Amino acid sequence: MSLFIASLNSGSNGNCYYIGNNREAVLIDAGISCRETERRMSRIGLSLSNVKAIFVSHEHSDHITGIPGISKKHQIPVYFTASTYSSSNIPVEEHLVNYFQGGQSISIGSLTVKPFTKFHDASDPHSFMVTAHQINIGIFTDIGTVCQPLVEHFQQCHAAFLESNYCEDMLANGNYPVYLKKRISGKLGHLSNRQALDLFERYNIIFTNPPIHYLIADKSGQSAVIEFLRGEMKVIRNSEPWQVSTNFIITDSEAPFQIPCSRYRIVYDELKEKGGKITFIDAMNLLQKSSQKNTVWSAVYDPQTLEISLALGGNYNNILKFKIQK
Repeated sequence: MSLFIASLNSGSNGNCYYIGNNREAVLIDAGISCRETERRMSRIGLSLSNVKAIFVSHEHSDHITGIPGISKKHQIPVYFTASTYSSSNIPVEEHLVNYFQGGQSISIGSLTVKPFTKFHDASDPHSFMVTAHQINIGIFTDIGTVCQPLVEHFQQCHAAFLESNYCEDMLANGNYPVYLKKRISGKLGHLSNRQALDLFERYNIIFTNPPIHYLIADKSGQSAVIEFLRGEMKVIRNSEPWQVSTNFIITDSEAPFQIPCSRYRIVYDELKEKGGKITFIDAMNLLQKSSQKNTVWSAVYDPQTLEISLALGGNYNNILKFKIQK
């Protein structure tokens, strides 16, 4: 059975994550309106009719704003800790209110949701790991400190939403007031980009199945490919102001020209020729050149304008555009 995961929104203007299969799904937080949640899910072929529960990580408004409307319209149960519910002060119909405790696994159909405590400036904040068909998905957001429960669950995940909130240098040299800088970077605030990368570097994900890898990057141009091979984690940092990753392991290749992947070569050669400086049209054309028959979607994200351009099903003549609001 297929498993679908999606970040419907992330950031101070709202957070909402979808994990589900063909029959049932859960939302982790619902910080955008019911109408906007429906619209974004419909755009990627998902429906709120499959959502059987909403789990609330903590009471901050960017995580709960949409809950009253969504739960009422679709009669979806909402799971809080008692402290979070008391602090949230949102109207949820009484028969839809449910409670959980950290470490307690909750079954939603064939999905299992396991909450665990985290460090954040809220009354009783929790992160979650959702398991479906022996696949573990982590939702790790708004984390002030990398703690042992986070490490233990992170190591079990096949995929994870891990939020990193800021660049340490940009925050230190930016225009935010001192109190806000301290709140963001404090032990009850958020992880920096460096701390998130350190989590990958220090703690291997425990798998014996085929190797997996990630590419993480920020808008300053720093990036790294993180791979798990033969029980070890490898971190390949970018030596140029750009980096390429396709669906195969590059750790054993001593140089880019030795990498046995035509898709990698197509992208690498063009970026090398242009010094990594390409236009949006160049980027989308490059994705088309390197696409496969089974490519489901291709996307270009501009971290400066926060605009995402999306081609679905190999249709590069019909580009969908939407913007993430700050």
